[in-house]
Amino acid sequence: MEEEDNWLNKYFMDCPNCSKTLQICDHSPFEHSYTLYCSDCPKRVDVGVYEPVFEEIKDYSSMPYEAVMQAIEKRLAPCDCGGKFLVSAKRRCLHCHYPLALREEQNVWLKEYWSDFDDEEEEEKVEQLMQSYIVEPQWKKMDS
Repeated sequence: MEEEDNWLNKYFMDCPNCSKTLQICDHSPFEHSYTLYCSDCPKRVDVGVYEPVFEEIKDYSSMPYEAVMQAIEKRLAPCDCGGKFLVSAKRRCLHCHYPLALREEQNVWLKEYWSDFDDEEEEEKVEQLMQSYIVEPQWKKMDS
């Protein structure tokens, strides 16, 4: 892959536990959301900047990134597996849920890799797998 075609810094790795090939790439700079990952499974939530939670976080636009993320983490309900959605959670293999050591944790997406781009059925299976790990954010009731 030529450098100019790899603007999201895509690379591949095999899971050290199950040997499945995974694709890792940077978050798109065109996303208007924050991504938080489950501490115990591969699920993630994408919290858009237009979510009502940002209205609850006073002056979020002038707060440091870490403070905004802590405020969002505190308001997110747990994952259905029991884990917590955290910006700092380790990415986990989409197949065996093994925690992965990535070269940069916070700004990368983990995706399923498929090698045959002409196989529409395989591509659909991969897309369904990916979508099964993206969940809508659920919010805790916060005391005023």
